[in-house]
Amino acid sequence: MTYAQLSAYLQAYLVTNDPVTLGNTNNFLSLAASRIKSDTRNALIEQKVSFLPSASMPIPIDCVAINYLLVDGENILYASPATFSEVQADSKCFTLVANSILVSTPLLTSTTGDLVYYAASADDQLAGSLPHLFLHAAAAEAYWFQGDTETGNNELALYQGDARSVTGWDVQGKTITLGGGAKWAASGY
Repeated sequence: MTYAQLSAYLQAYLVTNDPVTLGNTNNFLSLAASRIKSDTRNALIEQKVSFLPSASMPIPIDCVAINYLLVDGENILYASPATFSEVQADSKCFTLVANSILVSTPLLTSTTGDLVYYAASADDQLAGSLPHLFLHAAAAEAYWFQGDTETGNNELALYQGDARSVTGWDVQGKTITLGGGAKWAASGY
């Protein structure tokens, strides 16, 4: 199912003939996509970029969370910015500051690096593989838009149940989440 097909399906799923609500189905799907990408992690939204290690590297613009960082094939541990300044001369680690990834001094002599992260740009892939997640999250947004809080909350509960039951998804597990409040579940410094 494509994003466009999902939009048509959502219009049929909603119990409304309100032209304003139906005219906003793409907005509801966009909100649903944001919710899915914020709540869950999966290989469908995973991207990999290779790099030559340097002291400071920009975080990819579509990155919503880092899964892992490999340098010369070795998984590199995260260090908080406060700890990084203390251990970076002797330990193999990285940290995030502003929109940059900082790697420790021992990694600067390395020859290869791979950053595996979750991207914010996989709507068609998600819609094709997980239409039920999109449907319930978008329906919740639509019902809230109409002022029907109870039905919106019911749709959100269906979405949350689906998100927990989808095999292979890590719901805010071992990832490093970028944005307002970082969550660090990886062992490190």
